[in-house]
Amino acid sequence: MWKDRFCKNTIKENKKLNDFTYWKELPKLEKVLEDLFLCYRHDQYEYPDKIDKEKKFSSVTRNHFKGKYQDLADRLYGVYIISRLKPKEILYIGKAGTFDKDGYKPQNLPGRLCNKVSKKITRNAWMRNLYERHSTLLLIQFILFPDFKKDPTPTFIESLLIQSYLKEKKELPLENKGF
Repeated sequence: MWKDRFCKNTIKENKKLNDFTYWKELPKLEKVLEDLFLCYRHDQYEYPDKIDKEKKFSSVTRNHFKGKYQDLADRLYGVYIISRLKPKEILYIGKAGTFDKDGYKPQNLPGRLCNKVSKKITRNAWMRNLYERHSTLLLIQFILFPDFKKDPTPTFIESLLIQSYLKEKKELPLENKGF
């Protein structure tokens, strides 16, 4: 079964993925996500806030993470998926946690989610615009990979998710500009 091979062999034992048959068998994105949810700590929240629809995205994000992951301290690295709820559609796949020879660089998941999208666009403005264009609640899901010595890097998993999306849909998620 793909999940067993993925969780136990590929990720847990860090086996190489240069066998073409692995990529040929890559399942649909929903299955990949389901398998990752079984293997790793994950969570989700919605934007805008159901009680205070005017609350900024950065506030909603910080409130979600506040006090929730104290056991991970500053190791909140992973991938995130932004989807609209109705109709359900993935809009963006991203990562937080760039890895170099010394380990992870300082920007963690809450920091990445609240960071500027570009020099001119804040994340708050980008998310508000996304919400207004799609006229539905947005779901932010994330999967955590806090230990670079035993977990896969966020870059690897982001690539796996986008590759699976590309295989299934023949295009990038609507808000991903490149890969």
